[in-house]
Amino acid sequence: MRGESHMPMNENIRKPRVIVSSVGTSLLTNILESDERSLWAARINATANLREEDIDSETRAFLVILAERARKRLKEGDIRDRRRRSAELNGIYGIYHGKIPDEAKQDLHFLIQTDTYQGSLTATLLKDFLKDANLNAEVVIPQKLNTNSTGEFNKGIRELIERCHTRLTPLKESGYRIFFNLVGGFKALQGYMNTIGMFYADRIYYIFEGSDNMINIPKLPVRVDSSVLKPHAALLAMMSVGNPLCSAHQVKGILGAGVLFEVDSNGDAMISPSGMLIWEQVKEEIFLEGLLEFPGIEYSSEFRKDFNSAQKEEKIGLQEALAKVASLLAHSGGDIAVLKADNGLQLESYQDRRDEEGLPIMKFRYNKGMRVSCVKKGDNLLMRKFDHHDKVNDNP
Repeated sequence: MRGESHMPMNENIRKPRVIVSSVGTSLLTNILESDERSLWAARINATANLREEDIDSETRAFLVILAERARKRLKEGDIRDRRRRSAELNGIYGIYHGKIPDEAKQDLHFLIQTDTYQGSLTATLLKDFLKDANLNAEVVIPQKLNTNSTGEFNKGIRELIERCHTRLTPLKESGYRIFFNLVGGFKALQGYMNTIGMFYADRIYYIFEGSDNMINIPKLPVRVDSSVLKPHAALLAMMSVGNPLCSAHQVKGILGAGVLFEVDSNGDAMISPSGMLIWEQVKEEIFLEGLLEFPGIEYSSEFRKDFNSAQKEEKIGLQEALAKVASLLAHSGGDIAVLKADNGLQLESYQDRRDEEGLPIMKFRYNKGMRVSCVKKGDNLLMRKFDHHDKVNDNP
């Protein structure tokens, strides 16, 4: 009997890709006819950072005309014409070496849209074009992501970082390669996307202006030392889900405060986009080590046992929910009404359920299936148990 031939596995098998593209407005401006530029180019640039309701009706109507014209040109044009008109497609075609292959059908395209009207028009055009080419495309719209003001832009960047961590990390762990296509987009967004890419992307792609030649930058071996952040983990966790919690003076002595925090016009400190990016790299490790000591929150021994026996994702979700509870309580001066009003937590009291001291037992949720029971004890909220909702409801 002839022995089997053990062929080595092909190490060059193409892995599926996630291509994250920053989206600008080149598709609209590059579709202008020569006789339209003198009248419309300046008006389009002046409204690039505005939402739909903030743009005058005449300019809005003309932008719709441009969008429909762009849609037609993308459909009827050849690859060279598409690359010339759209910076984003120029990058995508460049990553695919000039032509979209059949294997690209397994790839995922995330289009990072600014929270603006022109961003919405452009991202929708690109999504529809990619879908018509049988590719998987999704528009990602971080709220407040526009360059109309520094405050709004930074809020948008913080949300973008959170979404990158939530979406890209599990995809990378499941075998996808992560590519950042930064050929399009506003310069301010590109700058942050480049930094974010150093943590999440396998490669970052650019193209020289006026060229089809790709430049790719490999991921740097960046690792954050979590031990530096552990003493301030509760504060960072609360800031990552809430509003400013303390003054600039209170964070001044923290190592790396200039990077981790930013100060608003009222002198209040909040987590900076860079701080958010750093926190996202270490929070899961810190969350899994043990319950954080949040202000205004206490834990029963039973609750600590529940935490210790919980699964990884349950522990992470619980700590994020506790950070949100602590942040809301800090802002309200301990008033639990804010927890009842929060659409995610939905704090409510059990009917005729009291603890050993006669205090009313309440519960809140941190996802669809999990519940936390608690009581208001003095100025603090005492966490009693957490588990699947049926188990907590049966014995809160």
